[in-house]
Amino acid sequence: MEEQSLQDDLSQIISWKATHHHDFSMGTHWNMLVDHPRNQFYDELLKECKDKVVIDVGFGAGILSMLALKHGAKIVYAYEMVHQTYLLGKHIIESLGLEDKIILIHDKFFKSMGPADALIIHEIIGGAIWDETLMCLNGTEDSRKVIPHIFSADIYAMQKPDDIHFEKFHPNDVDVFAGIESRGFILACALALKYNKGMILLRKPGKLPGKIVKTSYTLEYGKASLEIQRNTIQKGQRVLICDDLLATGGTAKAAAKLIEKIDGIVVGFAFIIELLELNGRAKIKEYRSESLVEY
Repeated sequence: MEEQSLQDDLSQIISWKATHHHDFSMGTHWNMLVDHPRNQFYDELLKECKDKVVIDVGFGAGILSMLALKHGAKIVYAYEMVHQTYLLGKHIIESLGLEDKIILIHDKFFKSMGPADALIIHEIIGGAIWDETLMCLNGTEDSRKVIPHIFSADIYAMQKPDDIHFEKFHPNDVDVFAGIESRGFILACALALKYNKGMILLRKPGKLPGKIVKTSYTLEYGKASLEIQRNTIQKGQRVLICDDLLATGGTAKAAAKLIEKIDGIVVGFAFIIELLELNGRAKIKEYRSESLVEY
C-alpha cells in the first residue's frame, strides 16, 4: 500500500461505509474511524509492522489491518468473532481488493493461534477484546509480541485530560477513582495510575464476584442497573466517579447512590463529554461535576 496520509487511508473505509450503510450498522467501529487522535497514535505505533506477519485481534472495520499494510506488513491474519462484523469486514476487504493481503478468520482468538513469528496487534473496545487481549498477554507459552501493551493506547489518549481534570479536582482530595462500565474504566484507570490512587469498577449486573451491592434506575429507553463489590472501599473514602459521557444523568446519579450505599463519599464527577441539551447535570446538581467538552 502506497505511503499516504492517515486520513486518506481511513477514507477508503469511510467511503465504503457511506455506500453500504443500509446493509450494516457500524456503531462503535464508525466512531473509531473518526477518532483522529487515537488513530494517529496507532498509525505511529504500527510502523513496527514493517516486513512482519501480523495478527489483528478483532478486525472490526479494518483500521489496524489497513495501517499494518500501510507500514509494510507482509500479510495480516485478522480474527473477528462477531458474525455481523465479520460479514462487514469481508465486504470491506473484497471492495478494496485486499483479499491476498488480509486473511479474515471468523473465530475468537486464543493464545498460540496463528503463525508463531507473528506480531499481534489489537484494539481494546469491550469485554470480548479484553478477554482476547489478556489471552495474548498472559499466556506463558506464547512469547509473541503484542502491541499496544494493554491500556497503553488508552492511557496515552488520557494524558492531557487527566491534567485538565485536576485543574478542577486536586489529587489530595481524592482517595479512589470509580469507573462506570465501560469507557469510564479508561479514564479512571489513567487517573489512578498517574496519581497513584485506587480504582474501582461500577459494573452491569452479573459481572462482579463476591458480595455485591446493586442499584436500579430508569433511562429514557428503559431500566438499567449498576453493581459494586460490597467491600471495595473503606468507610469515608473519597471517590471521584469517571465516565466518558454525561447525557441525561441517570447513570451518574445511580453511580453516586451506589458509592454512598457502601459508605463512600462522592467528591464529584469527571466526564469527557457533556451533552448540554439533555441537562444531565441537573440530576447530579448536589455534586461537583466537570466535563472536558460541552456539546
